Amino acid sequence: MILMNYPQVHLIHATNHDFWTGATNLGVSYALKHNAEYILTINDDAYVSHNYVSSLVKLIDKYNLDILGSRIDHMGQPGLIWSLGAYCRWGSKDILQLAYGQCWIDNLPQAIILSEFFQVDSLPGNGVLIKSPVFKKIGLYNQIFLPHYHADSEFIMRANKNGIISYITPQIIVYNDFDLEAAHSSAFSDFFSRKSHLFIVPIIYIIFNYCPWSLKMQTFFYTCFYPSLKYFQCRYIKILNKSRVLLKKSIKKITFVIFSFVK
Repeated sequence: MILMNYPQVHLIHATNHDFWTGATNLGVSYALKHNAEYILTINDDAYVSHNYVSSLVKLIDKYNLDILGSRIDHMGQPGLIWSLGAYCRWGSKDILQLAYGQCWIDNLPQAIILSEFFQVDSLPGNGVLIKSPVFKKIGLYNQIFLPHYHADSEFIMRANKNGIISYITPQIIVYNDFDLEAAHSSAFSDFFSRKSHLFIVPIIYIIFNYCPWSLKMQTFFYTCFYPSLKYFQCRYIKILNKSRVLLKKSIKKITFVIFSFVK
């Protein structure tokens, strides 16, 4: 269907085992091999205006930026922000958090509403324009430790660590139909699933490489140990409640039998 309607497109095939990071790296590698000047990462369920790409290129060239992200809004509710960059609050559970998520654009600080762009700690990978020299300097997305989730954020953090500043523009928008996306589960198995945002390996990798040393143990506790503890606490409470219900039923049956025997 894509090639029929857009014969100029080169379609690269990936497998389910490539996940997001491996598949994206295939596309980036092809673009670099063919001397692409810019590389845009964007979700396949995103909606953009006809001049979306040209607007990003114009802005990134005007100010000689290396990385420029887009504002992401809910498609069903334009103006309701899903993400305007991302951040990590080290020493707490709030790492890899979406900035200004679920905030209406009119409620943002006036300085942000009017700004062409501003600096960010990190970015989700949906709607990010990157100049090709960035990849040549810091490498591709890390598919070994971050096979699916958070590889986009780690790439931006790696760029910042190497002196390449990342920016986002609130004026250029990607619309995404997040209502169609499956809700994140919170089962304990998700901590060990490569396709889960809770997968423990990427989280540990990011904390180890980017969190200040003085806050590492505290961050590990809140992001890795504490969620596991809460999960088992909830499981214990559920088992305890079920046991209470069964015990009450058993007591009623025993009482009934004794009463019948005495009678």
